[in-house]
Parts: sequence; C-alpha cells; structure tokens
Amino acid sequence: MDNHRVQPIVEVLPLGRGSTSTADLLHALFSSIAYIAEYGEPMAEGHLHRVAVYTRFLAQDVLGWPEPEASQLASAALLHDVGKVAVPTKILVKPSTLTPQERLVMQEHVTCGYDLLQRVEANFTHVGRDWVLFQWAKEVARSHHENWDGSGYPDGLRGEDIPVSARIVKLADVIDALLSARPYKRPWPWRQIRHELLRLAGVEFEPRLVGRLLQKEREFLEHVNAVQGAELGTVDRP
Repeated sequence: MDNHRVQPIVEVLPLGRGSTSTADLLHALFSSIAYIAEYGEPMAEGHLHRVAVYTRFLAQDVLGWPEPEASQLASAALLHDVGKVAVPTKILVKPSTLTPQERLVMQEHVTCGYDLLQRVEANFTHVGRDWVLFQWAKEVARSHHENWDGSGYPDGLRGEDIPVSARIVKLADVIDALLSARPYKRPWPWRQIRHELLRLAGVEFEPRLVGRLLQKEREFLEHVNAVQGAELGTVDRP
C-alpha cells in the first residue's frame, strides 16, 4: 500500500465556489468512514451514531459548549473506534472473555485509529484550514480509553492531561456500551448504569463531567430513548 500514492480527495471530488463548506464535507467524510469501520462489527450497529448523539449532549447541554463546537465534536466522535478495522473480526465478536493476547490486539485499535486519521488528514491539505475536526478526531481515537486515575491506555494519561474531547467521548462510549447488547452481555438497566458511573467517577471518568450529567439526567434519558428506544425498549427512569 505504501508503494503507490493515494490520490487526494480534492482531485477526486473537486470543490467549486457553490459547494458545501469544508465542515460539511468533513462531516460527510467522517460519517462514511464510520459506516465502513462499523461494518465488520454487526452487533455494534448504530453504536457510532448513538455515541455522537450523546457526545453532542454532553458537550452542549452538560458542559455548555456552543452548538458549532458541540456538533464538531459529535462528528469527531463518529471515528472514535475507526482503528477497529485493524482488529480481527473473531476478536470483535467473541462471545467470551478475551485472552490477554487478544486484549492487547484489541487495545491496538486506538493507535491504529490515530495513525489512520493522520493519513486521511494528509489528503486534505488543499481543502481548507479548519483542522479542529481532525485534531479532535485524532485525540478521541487515541485517548478514549485513558482513565482519569491514569490506569488507561495507550499513554497512561491522568486527569486534565487527557484531552477534554476524549473525556467526553469516553463517557458517551461507555454509556452506550452498557445500554447495548453485546455477544458477551445483556443490556444494563439505567439504574445499574447510574450506579456504575458514580462508582467510576474519579477512577475512569472525570468526576465533574459525571456529576453534571446526572444533574441533567432526565433530559439525557430523553435523548437515549429517542435513539435507542426502538432497538432496546424503554430505558428505565431514575
């Protein structure tokens, strides 16, 4: 693959004066990449979209970010698991606990995702200079498994050293994973998830972020029901 040049997308899809904005183009690109990344993990269907919805809520409604920035982070969140394209399907869909070696292979998806996005970003040098979307996407892909207490991977970042983009997406990602069925588990009820978030605040999650989310718990559950209700049934109220 390294022996032949990848044609820049600006040459494949020329942009005229009346074309969509760079942000719109990048969002469409990110959505397309997310679809491809999710294709090999059928049990996770819809996961990336739901994580993006929850990310927007956490950024805008919980932390008070302006809507444009919250929307950009939601787009970046679509690619948090893009590195899983490099993980064998038999590991992704394994119905039992991963072996230590399989877990190491799975953990490599964060650095693979970062590297992939570095390569994709290089194809956009002629499209525009709004790079915050790529910056957040790379941060999220690499650091969404870092833990607040420093016990995560791949870099063992702690507390405020973890990019805020990754802190937000990590919480959205874990909530959706717990709410959803997987080959190795049934969906958790919200009451159990709430207890888990409180237990892991200050361990895996930023405590302030968990606390502020639970202050807006009912509003958040409305979003959960809107995107998951048809698939998972009614989510229990607190």
